[in-house]
Order: sequence, then C-alpha cells, then structure tokens
Amino acid sequence: MNSTELVPSGQRPPPAELAGILAADAPAGVIERATEVAKPLAALIDDRKLFVKIKGKRHVTIDGWTTLCAMLACTVREVVVTENDGEFTATVELVESQ
Repeated sequence: MNSTELVPSGQRPPPAELAGILAADAPAGVIERATEVAKPLAALIDDRKLFVKIKGKRHVTIDGWTTLCAMLACTVREVVVTENDGEFTATVELVESQ
C-alpha cells in the first residue's frame, strides 16, 4: 500500500513488511520484530566497532548501516552529498533489493 492510499472505515490496512524480515499487522508487532532484529545488530556493531563517537555520542558508520541492509535484504542509494566547510553530509534512501 502506498502511503497516500486511504483505507475504508472498518477495514484494517495490510500488514507492514520489509523484505520479509519485519512483518507485522499491528504497531506492537512491528516494534517486537524490529527489536529482535536490532539486538544482534547492536551486538555486532559493538563487537566490530562499527561506530564513531562524536561529541560523546555513538554514531553508526557506513559499515554498520551496510550490515543492517544485508540483514534486511536492502541496499542504500545515494540521493545527494553536500559539503560545508569540510564537513560532508549524505542523504540516502533505503531500497529493498530485488
């Protein structure tokens, strides 16, 4: 279902699904399944040091995000990269692999 489609009153929207990994028919189910996926990913990010600390906060590196994509059968597509005084910002889209 596209986000612009309306669901008639009394009908439930179809289950949310991402690459067959995150599938649920209710918000609580999505949260539960996402937590199941996130726990081993977080452990891997910690173990392999796939993060950097910036101003005391941990930020996942591209290697960590690529690992997440592999787990979810997705890929990242670059939309735009901007540079401002030597700092680069990338905007990307998460695309389901075919």
